Amino acid sequence: MVEIDEAMNNSEYSNGFRIVEIGAGAWGSVFTSMLQDSYGHLRDKVLIRIWRRSGRSVDRVTAEHLFEVINSREDILRRLIRRCAYLKYVEARLGDRTLLADEILKDGFCLNMIDYSTLSIAGCDQLAGSCVGC
Repeated sequence: MVEIDEAMNNSEYSNGFRIVEIGAGAWGSVFTSMLQDSYGHLRDKVLIRIWRRSGRSVDRVTAEHLFEVINSREDILRRLIRRCAYLKYVEARLGDRTLLADEILKDGFCLNMIDYSTLSIAGCDQLAGSCVGC
């Protein structure tokens, strides 16, 4: 396997890399977050995205638990407020809104491991679009 850092010096990859994780389960989310953590400093050369099929809703009990997780961690709370994403979790907690698994993934949460937060992950809505820049 070629290391990304080494490959950046290869003229074949001079335009950069596009890494698309397909299927955003718990392990996919963790793996994508680890890639972002390792290669985030190369944002101009390495594009990291995750694709998850849209439409899977988060039930109200899970949304309430997720709201508790968010409010128990100041760093997560600040991150969501800074990104103007906190209000949707308040609305979901109140039952006024239904969250979707793909949208919470973009905020750094995975439906299969709701007690933990990863980095915010850039997502792709269309699998075909994932190859051309999302």
